[in-house]
Amino acid sequence: MLIQEHRFIHIFFSGLRYSTLTAYRRHRNSNGSRVSKSARLMTELKLRAPVYWMISVGLLLFSLLAWQTVAGGPITLVDQKVNGWMLAQRTALLTSLLLALSFLHGTGGIFAMSFSIALVLKVQRRWTELRFLVAVIAGGMSLNWLLKLAFQRQRPDFHHALDSLSSYSFPSGHACGSTLLYCAIVLLLANSRWRWPAIAGASLMITLVGLSRVYLGAHYPSDVLAGVCVGVVWVSACWLFFYYSRPTRIT
Repeated sequence: MLIQEHRFIHIFFSGLRYSTLTAYRRHRNSNGSRVSKSARLMTELKLRAPVYWMISVGLLLFSLLAWQTVAGGPITLVDQKVNGWMLAQRTALLTSLLLALSFLHGTGGIFAMSFSIALVLKVQRRWTELRFLVAVIAGGMSLNWLLKLAFQRQRPDFHHALDSLSSYSFPSGHACGSTLLYCAIVLLLANSRWRWPAIAGASLMITLVGLSRVYLGAHYPSDVLAGVCVGVVWVSACWLFFYYSRPTRIT
């Protein structure tokens, strides 16, 4: 009888010990899982923060430029002075170079270069990057065209323009298109050894294209800045959608 009671007590406490250890391990693993998910969420937020910052600054600057343009604020006077100064800097060689640069970064040129990159991505079967590029170029150029129709700002005096177009001026399509293309290239090369050369090259090309539009008399400086803002905001939004559209949830 005593032996049976001893066995019963032994089995009871062994079961109690096992259930306690099991509950402890489950609790520890659950906490570890929550900490891990929290850490992943914080990492994602840190990665997204610069993109959110770029979107916010781009929207703020574009809103300021649009308001000044519609209201005829002081920035319109700056536009006139800068355009006059650029007119005085024209030379035959510089004009030829900037005309060629501007021609390459028109709507046709942007789509042609984007199509070439898209073919490379297709051959490499990089489908997410391909969809990202298509959304950036097609969506961004369409958005810029709609904004032109919305603001309907007339271009500078065509008497001095070396590249006259019938479309509206604000925001600049060349500035927007070059920003879309080169920012997309930078992001596609973000994890490669060509990242920093791509950033330097993109910054240079966007700046030169923007300056060429003012130099040729096709745009005001505010048009160019607005086009760059549209490009930056759209590329950033597409990047968030394609690469950060599935946030980590804490359960």
